[in-house]
Amino acid sequence: MSLWRSPHDHPAPFSQKRKALWIAIGLSCAAFVLQMAGAWYTGSLALLGDTAHLFTDLFSLVMSLVALVLAARPTNNTQSFGLYRLEVLAAFLNGILLLVVGIGLVWEGAHRLLEPQTVLAIPLLVVSTIGLLFNLLSALFLSRALKAVGDGAHSHSHEHGHNHSHEHHSHHSDRNLQSALLHVMSDALSSVAVMIGAVLVYFTQWFWVDALLGLGLGLVILRWAYHLLWDSGHVLIEATPKHVNPQLIHKELHGLDKRVKLVEDLHVWEITSRMYAATAEVRVEGMTLDEAEALRARMQVLLREKFGIAHVVLAMRP
Repeated sequence: MSLWRSPHDHPAPFSQKRKALWIAIGLSCAAFVLQMAGAWYTGSLALLGDTAHLFTDLFSLVMSLVALVLAARPTNNTQSFGLYRLEVLAAFLNGILLLVVGIGLVWEGAHRLLEPQTVLAIPLLVVSTIGLLFNLLSALFLSRALKAVGDGAHSHSHEHGHNHSHEHHSHHSDRNLQSALLHVMSDALSSVAVMIGAVLVYFTQWFWVDALLGLGLGLVILRWAYHLLWDSGHVLIEATPKHVNPQLIHKELHGLDKRVKLVEDLHVWEITSRMYAATAEVRVEGMTLDEAEALRARMQVLLREKFGIAHVVLAMRP
């Protein structure tokens, strides 16, 4: 199954996918407002941490919807790759915000472990239970949409054959939904942890349990922030994609034809997540123009299939 996408792909719209994302975003927004108010009213740091975790899920859902919209927009003279880089920039800014929130939660959690504060257990249990229900509803709609898209892709492939473009389309259509579903389910687990903490606080009056859960969620958020900043920063500085070995590309291109004498000015970068591009000059000798064009096509296929680079520009030089 293909692990890349092309800047020239324009997947057919899936109305059920859009609908599922909009419903999940609406439910997450409602849960976010409810949990923020609940965290303030109950004094629960764990619920505040769960709310911050929910924010990352909401961001993921919005980015999935944005990616779907951007994929349908045509490129133009001023935006030759479209607006895909906005997805990466938004992820980087979200990583900075999560870093600040995570540090605040860890700091406050450590402080409350030393000086536990009263937490209203029953309201905390009610709010976290409602939050869990919102998460499970979001997961239900997303999983149904994922199944519908998968079934549609499967039936379409039988009608038209398992061609390369459709295989890529099916995979790309599923990936955003899978990611969004994973985020929602992870937040559901956070809600369960908060519910367990509320029960423990109610029966034992161990208020430090809430502080410990808040600190733990803060550490989870810091881990997410680190990965967001690292991955998005890697793309923003246009570093070579992590899975690409330029030396191996040189070797593979030389190996296609003994008349390839030099591969120079090789540049490989990532436009947005899993969308890769490359340019290079290829020096050949003893080739006709038609032979050079045929070799260029073979090189493009090699780079796409072996390295996942869909957008390739090769200048063939004598």
